[in-house]
Amino acid sequence: MSVDNDMSVLAMVEHGAGYSIMPRLATQPLPSSLSRHALAVPFRRDIWLCGRRDVWDTAMGMAFRRSVVEDLSKKLSLLSV
Repeated sequence: MSVDNDMSVLAMVEHGAGYSIMPRLATQPLPSSLSRHALAVPFRRDIWLCGRRDVWDTAMGMAFRRSVVEDLSKKLSLLSV
């Protein structure tokens, strides 16, 4: 089975359709009837920022990329603590 929406996955689990392995960010906010448990296995997830080439190469595009990367880096480092 394939589901494209994280909230749909959480709703299915909440209604007894099993378990799901998801990134922590996808479980926020977590319904109060569910619990979240970290896996004891280290893992790595690649995250990509995609956009149109004609926009990336402008000064605004470069500033946007830099801002997004810096902001996400800060937020992700807080989650790993």
